Amino acid sequence: MSLGQIDRKVIRSDLIVSYLVIVFCLLGYGLYKNYYHQDPTQLFINSDSEVNSVNVAVNSEEIAIDSDVVLSNIDEQITNQPEAVQPVYVKQNVPFTSQAPFGNWSDQRQQDGCEEASIVMGAHWALGSTLTQQQALDEILELSTTAEELFGYYQDTDVEETLTLLNSYYGLTTAYAKHNPTLSDIKDLLSQGSIVLVPTNGQALGNPNFTSPGPDRHMVVIVGYDPGTSEFITNDPGTKHGTDYRYNEDVLFNAMRDYPSGDHEPITGQSKSLIVISQDR
Repeated sequence: MSLGQIDRKVIRSDLIVSYLVIVFCLLGYGLYKNYYHQDPTQLFINSDSEVNSVNVAVNSEEIAIDSDVVLSNIDEQITNQPEAVQPVYVKQNVPFTSQAPFGNWSDQRQQDGCEEASIVMGAHWALGSTLTQQQALDEILELSTTAEELFGYYQDTDVEETLTLLNSYYGLTTAYAKHNPTLSDIKDLLSQGSIVLVPTNGQALGNPNFTSPGPDRHMVVIVGYDPGTSEFITNDPGTKHGTDYRYNEDVLFNAMRDYPSGDHEPITGQSKSLIVISQDR
């Protein structure tokens, strides 16, 4: 073989190699362009699981948006809630009598007459009638007699029997019993224009006008409330100084207890009850 033949073969081999390099470069460029110029939304979605992951992400975003809406609505509802009504000063002009209008504490009917005296005050206020000392004495004694006829005793009557005595003697239709009241309940009742009769442990009231140690069962009439001093205003029949007598709200509320009916029966419970009276209009 001559040198000329050898040179021609070398040249053909170089051309073939160059051609193959160009072909591979063109193929690579085509693949590159096809890959990086796809629709971006299709770039990574290559299987059903990947599609589901995208949907989950979208749904999560929607849930987050809904949560923001719910929280926004809750905040708006809280903002629009009316403010709690603050207690205001209130006092009803309830006629007063002590349970011994002329000071005859030796009469056992008057000594035990706090329920009767409270009934007299509450009824005359509800009916809008005046009350004299003599009238108060007469009605206290008549109520004692009526209690003995109804129940067999006059000494002590619990809230339910006191209410029965009130309604049967005066024919009121605007009084009712409330059991287990809260401190706020009492303030609300007063702010609504009612008065309340409350049985208490009189010894826990700390009234200096009582003969020591004070009565262990005693009823008073709450006629008002003073938020400035946090005091209930009462008509306390246990003393001649009981007109508009003030007790700290916690002292009076903690002293409240509904004692049992009868002739000084043992007190075993601490339940709270009261009688609500509204004016008969």
